[in-house]
Amino acid sequence: MEAPDEEAGLGLPEDERLLEVTIISAQGLTPPSGLRRWLQAYAVWVDTAHRLQTQPDRFGGLDLAWHERFLSRVHEAALAEDSRAAVTVEIYASPNGAWHIGRDSLIRSARFLLGDNRLICRPVGSPAMFAVGVRRPSGRVHGLLNVAASLVATPP
Repeated sequence: MEAPDEEAGLGLPEDERLLEVTIISAQGLTPPSGLRRWLQAYAVWVDTAHRLQTQPDRFGGLDLAWHERFLSRVHEAALAEDSRAAVTVEIYASPNGAWHIGRDSLIRSARFLLGDNRLICRPVGSPAMFAVGVRRPSGRVHGLLNVAASLVATPP
């Protein structure tokens, strides 16, 4: 599958690719301790240059769903199998109806290496779907984050 014509106009340098990461859902989480038991949760994709945030999960609870896509430019070297380039997703809890990041609590995080999914070998637009262990702030794995990643555009 080739990149559509409009992607050719992105002006990507020869050694860069356009990466799409879809944060699908999280499951098997335990409720955070303390007063923040009944919350809305949202995910943040932490990139070295910026942070991208999903909308809060609409239903709350322990099985969260977002289905949100994020695009980012990555160097081709970051997609190599021996690369240590990673994507970190943090899950925050906020009181129902509140959007004040200063009050929100980091309740879980997940991290995956870009090279582990062999995206560079896949056809453009063909997503790799996988589950990543979600860690509590203590470091203990508890739950899964479902993610899809694919290359959307390649340089002309």
